[in-house]
Amino acid sequence: MFLALTGTNLILTIVFSVLGGLILIFLLIFFILKNNSKKKAQALEKEVKQSATALYDKFGGKDNILEIKNSGSRVVVTLNDINKADKKEIQNIFESVLFMGNKIVFVIGSKSEEFKNILEDINKTK
Repeated sequence: MFLALTGTNLILTIVFSVLGGLILIFLLIFFILKNNSKKKAQALEKEVKQSATALYDKFGGKDNILEIKNSGSRVVVTLNDINKADKKEIQNIFESVLFMGNKIVFVIGSKSEEFKNILEDINKTK
């Protein structure tokens, strides 16, 4: 009727119980980390879109924009006249920015392509 857990059966039961518990803990940690990284990616994507939208109006108008391109982790906006751009406001919106001649260089990182595409989309609609 009752199975007695003695000797080898007892040891195997304990080992499998511990292994099952460890696997459950591992899976729980994995799903928590996966969910957190997904939330961080969504927040970064939202931040990229908001900053691109806020920056566009500071370039001195659609006619002042010659070219928008990305180069690795950077996005370069080439302007006709850099003096029409609101440099102070651009720096307030985006910290990692350089002004080089008639170019504004944004150091974006892995989202540079997306940032460039958003700026180009805004440029097409205005």
